[in-house]
Amino acid sequence: MAVVTLEPSQGLAETYIMVGHVTGLFAYTGPYMNTLYGTKAELTSMAETLNTPSMVALLGKMPHVQTLTTAMVFAAEMNLFMSIIAAIMSVLIVVKNTRGAEEDGVVELLRSRPVGRGSVNLAAIGELVLLNGVYALGIGLLVGNSGIYGGSLKGAFLLGLVQGAVGLLFGLLAIFLAQIFENTRTVSAASFGAIGVFYVLTMMNNVSDLGLDWLSLSAGWDRHSRIFMMITFRWSTS
Repeated sequence: MAVVTLEPSQGLAETYIMVGHVTGLFAYTGPYMNTLYGTKAELTSMAETLNTPSMVALLGKMPHVQTLTTAMVFAAEMNLFMSIIAAIMSVLIVVKNTRGAEEDGVVELLRSRPVGRGSVNLAAIGELVLLNGVYALGIGLLVGNSGIYGGSLKGAFLLGLVQGAVGLLFGLLAIFLAQIFENTRTVSAASFGAIGVFYVLTMMNNVSDLGLDWLSLSAGWDRHSRIFMMITFRWSTS
């Protein structure tokens, strides 16, 4: 019994240490971008770079706004990478808690007790929601208080909400794939393959505007949420 209670705690600690490192990295990137794109000329030059075909394919189109800020460039550059990291973290934790737990014998041990057949999946979903909730909250708090020019706490929490939703989406997809495939290797391969397919669809839609926003890696949430843009729009019309 001691082994059963200790192992998940160690796994949880490792998971949230990883989340802390990732969110801390993004929070550090914000102030660093203030030194890279702190002037209007630097922002204009970067916006022109982001609108080249190769960068559009990788990151998506940079929306046209009246007043460009460093926070907008940060969101345009980092949004997709943050979504990929959220998806990868979610897949890893789901695979570990489903097929990984089964291969380690934890599931068999649990099913010797009076628990429901879906208890393992429900537990995995619960930890998935908690993981992405902490990830979203961490991004909102750390990026929102990073001092990035043009940033706001509301915009940062919107950014975190989008990333948490993307992570939850791919985590649920991994749970579905875990019901089809029988071991961690095939579930991981299928899940990461799905991330790759959605990224290819994202690139195709970015370049050709095929109307496939809802089949892109972030389901179009990053583009339609207009992170760090609505507040600037209100300022410009007041």
